[in-house]
Amino acid sequence: MRPETPIPQDELDSLVENMKQRLNVYGLSDITVRPTTDLDGRVFIIVEIAGATDEELKDLLAKQGKFEAR
Repeated sequence: MRPETPIPQDELDSLVENMKQRLNVYGLSDITVRPTTDLDGRVFIIVEIAGATDEELKDLLAKQGKFEAR
């Protein structure tokens, strides 16, 4: 995945942590979420989930988060 607009490093780190927490809510195992750059300096976020297709991953990440308070 690539952010639509350039974002500062601190916001990128926060985004990656939020994505990790959001995916862990579903009890998924074998997930990897990490930032990376290509040779041209463009920033990407790598999201890997064992056994998931690209379409399943897009659908999962596109869903709105759910807030629960106890």
